[in-house]
Formats: sequence, C-alpha cells, structure tokens
Amino acid sequence: MDIMYAWLPRLANAGDTMETGDKLTVFPYRITRADFVPGYPLKYSWAINGTTFNNNDLAKDGINNIKAFPNPYYGFSELEYNDASEKFIYFSHLPSVCTIYIYSLDSSPVKKIERNSSDPKNSLEKWDLQNNNGKFVASGMYVVYIDCGSAGAKTLKIAVFQNKF
Repeated sequence: MDIMYAWLPRLANAGDTMETGDKLTVFPYRITRADFVPGYPLKYSWAINGTTFNNNDLAKDGINNIKAFPNPYYGFSELEYNDASEKFIYFSHLPSVCTIYIYSLDSSPVKKIERNSSDPKNSLEKWDLQNNNGKFVASGMYVVYIDCGSAGAKTLKIAVFQNKF
C-alpha cells in the first residue's frame, strides 16, 4: 500500500528521552479499523535505538533514508494545507547541515535551501513550493539534489500537481 504521509514523533519536552518500558499512545486523525485492508491486520510497532552524534559512517548510511513527502504533491487536495493555509513538501531524515537544490527537468535551478539546524530532534526541512523569486512553482516533475557534505549526496524526484491560482 502506498503511503502519502509520514509521521515522525517528537517528545513534548526538550531534553526528554524515551526509555525502555515507556509507552507511546497513538490517536489516529482518521478512524481506522482492524479490517481496514482485508487480510492485512492493522499493527504499529516502534524500536527505540537511542541517538548518536558526529558519526560520519552512520550519516552515510542515513542518506538512504532521506525522503520527500507528500510525493506526489496534490495542491487541490484539502489535506495539502496546514493550519496557516501554507503549501509545503517536507524532506525527512536530513543531517543537521546540508544544502537542498531543486531543479526543473530541463536542469534550470528552481530553489536552494540551506539547512543548518542545531536541534538534534529535528530532521525535517520544509519547502514552501516557491522558487527563488518567491513565486509558486508550476505543476510538473522536479529533481532534488541534497548535498550532505562529506557524508555524500542524495537525489530525489518530486511530482507537483498544483491547483489553479
């Protein structure tokens, strides 16, 4: 089954850590039931492995986990707006320092996003679907190149379906 959204939980209080035996309660936004997909029981599970800092080998392996969501982006869906009516695509599992380059299919630069986050709990970066001139991008395919410095790089494809402006 395709997944349109990803969920990356964060602890409510800065400095808190999950310990063995801690419980996480999930309240779904939309009601689901055990037989939602016949033959596939609904089940969630998590593993808590701790946090590692400044490990370049681990960072190289982590580049494979970098994703963009929602992808494809449907601008005409009511689910594509946050509470402030902003449009956005998130990049997840990013290192604290990286540069995100977004290009059109003809290799024209669309947007450059410099990431420099000191928050170890934040691996997300938001793209507001605007180009470097502050205009919303057109519907189409985009290539994303994420330069993670000495850890390497990741290339992604994004499909954007905008509504009429």
